Amino acid sequence: MKLSRFQSLNLLDVDFNEYDLVLMASGFEERARFILSQIGSVPASRLVVFGFDNDRDKLSRLSNDAEFRRYGAEPLVFSDAEDYEKVLRSELLRASQRAGASRAVRIFVDYSVMTRAWYGYILTWLKYSSNRGSVDVDFAYAHGKYSGEFQPLRIREISAIPGFEGACVSTRSTVAAFGLGFDRYALLAVYEQIEPDSLFCFLAQERLSDEGAGQAVARNQEIISISGVPPVMVPLGDLEETYRILHEEFSRQDGSSEIVAVPMGPKPHVLTCLLLAQAIPRVTCLHAKGYRSEPVQVEATGTVSLWRLSYR
Repeated sequence: MKLSRFQSLNLLDVDFNEYDLVLMASGFEERARFILSQIGSVPASRLVVFGFDNDRDKLSRLSNDAEFRRYGAEPLVFSDAEDYEKVLRSELLRASQRAGASRAVRIFVDYSVMTRAWYGYILTWLKYSSNRGSVDVDFAYAHGKYSGEFQPLRIREISAIPGFEGACVSTRSTVAAFGLGFDRYALLAVYEQIEPDSLFCFLAQERLSDEGAGQAVARNQEIISISGVPPVMVPLGDLEETYRILHEEFSRQDGSSEIVAVPMGPKPHVLTCLLLAQAIPRVTCLHAKGYRSEPVQVEATGTVSLWRLSYR
């Protein structure tokens, strides 16, 4: 199937009884349960919650787990990729069976604290599900704010996100597209390992006087200087506009070059890069996996971005 349409939705208008599957995640960030707290009720038989194997007792993790249990869902913890892929494959098939052949499958994904491998697998399943007529997937993201200072991200491994390895053969050069966040040294470490021939950066800017964007620019002056051009500004909450801007930016790169996307900023930009990798074969999405000495709390601001991706 192919992505056919973006549609912005309001969370308050959503009826969760109409979904065939609701996927959420429990982590140590307080915002993990924010969307759940806003929706009132969801059929327990259709709610599936993933939990992280690490930091099970840090910050808000225990209270998040307890809240999901109150809705009838025990967070599932996975030790390796095969486990979560098996569960997702099974749940997505079950959702298809619930919908039958007469209507679109409807799936809700709260990816506010999800790892990109989980929602990336959903996109891969959508791409290769040729036996379905149509699927609507609603991706919800609770905007967050850091409640304190955080330790530097120490890069442990850089690898392609499964299913988004690109399909470049005999490319003459590599173009890196870095999504800027607040981890200046982590991105410099990634740059040194990739050693691209050229580089451009992008970051979230909600308005002209965006304090967060200003901080990201200030923290990433070294990598911006290396790129030699100002960073591309994209929205945080408008998935369709972000996709349009970055698609245009990726498409204007030399056609013989491989594009390596490394989104280190907010999750909507990660999701956009995954979508672009499916649309543009020469794009590879990398995940710079790392750790901090102490986890950092992220609270919900109260803003939720909700976008329906329709596949036909």
